[in-house]
Amino acid sequence: MNNVSSVLGVTKERVHELLESFKKQQIIVFGDLMLDEYLMGKVNRISPEAPVPIVEAEERTFLPGGAANAAVNIATMGGSPVLLGFCGKDWAGEQLIAGLAQIGLGGPGIIVDDEVSTTVKTRIIAQRQQLLRIDMEPDGAPSQAAVDKLSSILRRGVQSAAGLLISDYCKGAVSVGIAEHAIDGCEESGIPSVIDSKYLDKARFGGAEMVAPNVSELGAITGVDVTTDEGIEEAAARLRESLGCRAAAITRGPDGISLFTPTNSHKDAVWTHTHLPAIATEVYDVTGAGDTVAAALTLAMSAGASDLEAAVIANLAAAVVVRRLGAAAPTPDEIRAMHEHVTEEHHF
Repeated sequence: MNNVSSVLGVTKERVHELLESFKKQQIIVFGDLMLDEYLMGKVNRISPEAPVPIVEAEERTFLPGGAANAAVNIATMGGSPVLLGFCGKDWAGEQLIAGLAQIGLGGPGIIVDDEVSTTVKTRIIAQRQQLLRIDMEPDGAPSQAAVDKLSSILRRGVQSAAGLLISDYCKGAVSVGIAEHAIDGCEESGIPSVIDSKYLDKARFGGAEMVAPNVSELGAITGVDVTTDEGIEEAAARLRESLGCRAAAITRGPDGISLFTPTNSHKDAVWTHTHLPAIATEVYDVTGAGDTVAAALTLAMSAGASDLEAAVIANLAAAVVVRRLGAAAPTPDEIRAMHEHVTEEHHF
């Protein structure tokens, strides 16, 4: 395992150069669109009806979630996301579209379909502590007309974009045909494809440039015990064998990111393992941190970063957002400041 000082060996000048290059990157973001609802309040007593706290609601907030949160992260970091996905013709879909339009993320790629319902995740929070999450799962599958329309937009999009991020929460948006054609289109156009999925299967994601599952997803996908470094290496090797992906960045929460990348450009090159420890910071909430990592990886790779440079920037971006409550997105200035803080802390 490498320590912080050896892994963070990306200079201040290089970090600034890459972050500045984010402004030029148009990124296609395709996946499951969701609405995140936050009910904020305070707890002063326990319910007489059951041993549960009574939350006196004071604020109700709606934010883009799922793939939409990944797109928000790309926009906040300076990139130009083109968001594609489905939502229902329901109150949640209306709220999601209105919220996206307010931040300039609307467009023809957000397809409203009568045959699906919009996923809603409601988080109830008191005294900066999440007490409960309620999920309203999608009902139905997108109509063939909606799928055909999105596929056409996606095929055209990857021809002119700098990169593709597929954000798959297994809610039904990322079908085999759409994902396969999108990855093939990226290969033809010579742009990176980054996959953030709860279930990585060859039919949908075979041949992707970079996959970015969290460690729990890695274990579930491969059936390997990933509680040890050796287990993670074994699971990553199985993942590569089954998918044919070029590289993998495994997010490990408080244990950082494990990066697996080829030693050379040959198809059968051996993977090398570099571990990036989590940056020491006060953690309030890890909600949406995976979206931030995937967004940062995609932007950095599209801007010409090496795998290691992209992973370092993603690690810095994650350290920024976990200090906040709820899903958040880092600015380039915040990523620069985090890099400088860690550099000074470890005397680079």
